[in-house]
Amino acid sequence: PIRERRTEFLSDKAQLVDILVKGSKISRDKTTEVLFDVKNIFGLNIF
Repeated sequence: PIRERRTEFLSDKAQLVDILVKGSKISRDKTTEVLFDVKNIFGLNIF
């Protein structure tokens, strides 16, 4: 099953790029949120 899904993703490069871009945005948004919380907890919200 993994090999079949890999082949499916590689056959549609536009879909693969779209998935990666969306995943990057979700990760970046979540990281920004967590970093903001951590800075507030430690009193590092200088900026």
